Amino acid sequence: MKHARKSSTTWAGWALVALLLVAPSASAAEPPWELAPYRIQVLVAVEPGSGLPPHCEQDLCAALAARSAGAMGGVWQLAAQPAPIELRGALLKRIGRIRANEIPAAARKLDKLMLLGVIATDDGGWQAQARELDLATGLWNVSVGRRIEQAEQLESAALAALAAAFAPLARIEAVEKDKVTLRLRARLLYPRDVAPLAPGAALRPVLLQSDAAGQTEPGSARAIDWTYLLPSGTSGPTLTCNLVTALAGEAIPPDHPQRPRWAIGVSGSSAIATRLKLVSAGAQPTPLEAYQVFAQSPAAGSANELLGRSDGAGIVSIPGAAEAVRWISVRQGEQTVARVPLVPGLDEEVTLVLPENPERLELETMLAGVQDDIVDLVARREALAGRIRLAIENGQIDDARKMLADNRARTSIDPLLKALDRTSEAVKAGSSATREHLDPQIAALKALVEKLGTGSPLKEFE
Repeated sequence: MKHARKSSTTWAGWALVALLLVAPSASAAEPPWELAPYRIQVLVAVEPGSGLPPHCEQDLCAALAARSAGAMGGVWQLAAQPAPIELRGALLKRIGRIRANEIPAAARKLDKLMLLGVIATDDGGWQAQARELDLATGLWNVSVGRRIEQAEQLESAALAALAAAFAPLARIEAVEKDKVTLRLRARLLYPRDVAPLAPGAALRPVLLQSDAAGQTEPGSARAIDWTYLLPSGTSGPTLTCNLVTALAGEAIPPDHPQRPRWAIGVSGSSAIATRLKLVSAGAQPTPLEAYQVFAQSPAAGSANELLGRSDGAGIVSIPGAAEAVRWISVRQGEQTVARVPLVPGLDEEVTLVLPENPERLELETMLAGVQDDIVDLVARREALAGRIRLAIENGQIDDARKMLADNRARTSIDPLLKALDRTSEAVKAGSSATREHLDPQIAALKALVEKLGTGSPLKEFE
């Protein structure tokens, strides 16, 4: 019995030794994707002379670290500190345009870097501005702001700005036509009342590089152009999204061991616009002027909003909105030549290459001129008829006859018919696509002009 007890004790001792030997490697191992928290470094700057106490920056850093766990549960492991001197000016004045190479190397060692700036506003309040750089992908999110009316709201507004600027990560599990299934990082750590994505946020699919062991290379992500994922429902750790893209064919390629497919959040922000530059295709792209640009929400039934026409440099400004993704339509005359999804504020400038058709643009300009002349003719006729009627009522019959005779040429439809004939001949000399597009418009305008010839208000005076 004594021997048996000794053997039992020895076995227990070896088991304990084995457990101690295994424990360090087990704790060092990465947790499952759904249980992996985000390690976040926040750099804070408060504008000098903003009216806030001098010590509020240090207090804010301590408060963010303390309050983030209560707000985000185990999703965030957040540390905050004052921004280094070399970054403070850019953080306060141009947070939405800071480049990754401006960030000190010491601040790029965790999962995410978040910038937080507090500036005074002209009306006596403050604005908390936040922006995130995801270090795993090397991609920035848009900058977002939160209004602060009273100094007591500083901590809660700053935390809300960070939450709005936070860009969650997900792995693309499956793609079936326009439906994409994602597996969200840290999804099982979220508190019950916290959504993984802020209202209006979306995701953009990215492709990363990995080594033979499957380890992703930090900062190697390449975003898939003109492609976004709009959340439609969650089920446990997975998120279902609708795929919106301007690409033809398969926008998201099949999975590959050395090319992981991820998605990263993008936030809605009305603070910053994006310059959309329209250029022609070809070896020497040229700016495209006078193209109409419209914006539309992805929500069903949303109306198109005219943003303006491209200027001489081919540029039109795309303002931000509460929803991250906006559909941008580009029209040349009556034809839509491009329709792409875009996140305003994500990039300072985006170039869109369009098939240039100067022939059609010139002909449509001619037709637009005829339409303007039709409107002018109707207005001239009505005004003349009014003057003639007044002269007759006053017994000035000779004056009425003279007005009618002197304005006969100015109220005739002949110039309009000749202009339409010239345009029709020019269209016949063009491409078949141009003819197919413009012939119906010419026929409709000609029918309208002929109707004006028989329905003139001056007929009663003849």
